[in-house]
Amino acid sequence: MEDVKGDIGPDGRYTVYTRDKKGAAPGWYFVTVDLARTNPKDPYDYKAMVSEKYLDKAKSGLAFEVIKNPEPGRYDIRLESAGQTKK
Repeated sequence: MEDVKGDIGPDGRYTVYTRDKKGAAPGWYFVTVDLARTNPKDPYDYKAMVSEKYLDKAKSGLAFEVIKNPEPGRYDIRLESAGQTKK
């Protein structure tokens, strides 16, 4: 299976890409998320903003089936922030 990557904008909207083309082929995908505050002037300045579990597809608990013509919100997810635990 090909790697599919995405970008998340400041408003929370996202775009996924397969290679350099928008979108992903229909099928099941495990999902990882790496969201951090960084400093372009200091490559060592990295502050994770989501729980570390989201970096590993086996631990993230996120899997989606990509389908043609999905209903709005089908792929929206809520993540635990770094340091947050479920109650």
